[in-house]
Formats: sequence, C-alpha cells, structure tokens
Amino acid sequence: MKIDKVEICNFRNYHGLHEFILDKKVTVLYGDNGYGKSSFFDAIEWCLTNEIERFKQQDGDLSFSNYDCVNHLEREKENASCHVSVYYEQFRLCRAYNVNANSTTFILYEKESDG
Repeated sequence: MKIDKVEICNFRNYHGLHEFILDKKVTVLYGDNGYGKSSFFDAIEWCLTNEIERFKQQDGDLSFSNYDCVNHLEREKENASCHVSVYYEQFRLCRAYNVNANSTTFILYEKESDG
C-alpha cells in the first residue's frame, strides 16, 4: 500500500489540522526532538490498528488509552476530539476519537470516480 496523504487533527503533538502530501518517491521527516516525528508514525499506526505498539500494555499496565491520543490543548474543550485519515489508492481510512462520548469511530471511504 502506498500512502498518498495523511491528515492529522489534534493528535498527540499535532494541534489543529495538518496535511502531509506523500506524492514523492521518498519522504524524509526531519526535526528536533519533540516536534512530532514519532507522533506522525503513531498517527498512521493508530488509524490503521486503533493501537500504538510502543504504548501497548505491559504487565497489565492500563495507563494508555485513546484519550491520550488527543492533543493536551484540546482535551478540556467542549467537543474535544482527534482524528487521523490515511489516503491511499481510491480510499480514505479515518479513525476519530471523541472525548465526551468516549467513543472511537473508524470509517472507510471510497473516492467517487471522475467519470
């Protein structure tokens, strides 16, 4: 699967909506510590699996949940949520978490044909 675009909104280090167009053969993420490189890959993994392996439970520790995916600046807002969309081929996968409802949704969209 070749990912064409990633859309991240209020997920971990990402506050607000961020789009990453991945239409080149090679994409390099570069930046200082704490600027979202790991969160970028966490977002893709969470979108596809509803988990982040590096935060997975160990020895019964239940300390990480989808609530922790929401950017800390958004968590206390009335309609706090985060979402990640992964675009590939003719599809868009979208996973979203709503803090107030404590619910996660996962939707697969298919792009409409141009003709």
